[in-house]
Amino acid sequence: MEIQWEKPPEKVVLRSRSNGRYLDFALAVKEATPPPGSEGWAILPPQASGQPRTEKSAKGMAQNIKRGKVAGFVAGEWDAIADDSGKVWVRYKGPQEGGAVKEPDHDDEPPQDNLAPKIRGWARDRGIEVPERGRLPRDLIDRYFEDTGEVRPPSLRAVQ
Repeated sequence: MEIQWEKPPEKVVLRSRSNGRYLDFALAVKEATPPPGSEGWAILPPQASGQPRTEKSAKGMAQNIKRGKVAGFVAGEWDAIADDSGKVWVRYKGPQEGGAVKEPDHDDEPPQDNLAPKIRGWARDRGIEVPERGRLPRDLIDRYFEDTGEVRPPSLRAVQ
């Protein structure tokens, strides 16, 4: 049997990963030439229900777009802002310096809720009192990474 090999186009690969509502919109914005005066900002289409977004949901959507949590929007490649009327604007910035930004799969960075039990256990082993739940103090997190030599995830970079 003869096998034919060919890399699929990026659009096909992206669509196969998710059937997200805004995927086609994100791809269209990336390929479009923005009109003069828009500075590259495009208005995100309304919700599927046709109902306007609340201020809270619009701001949450803008944050999720910037973080790459909405299909088609890669973290670091997009700006997104929202206003109190529920409108969301997005702007494609392109890949970050140093090459293309990969789609976040969140496998290379443990979520903080998985890391928190490790830090709590480490602290208790050393006689340090830590709360059972809630945020951990920044200095405790810093001490944990200094002591263990583990690589600090980007979301937990030390405050300078």
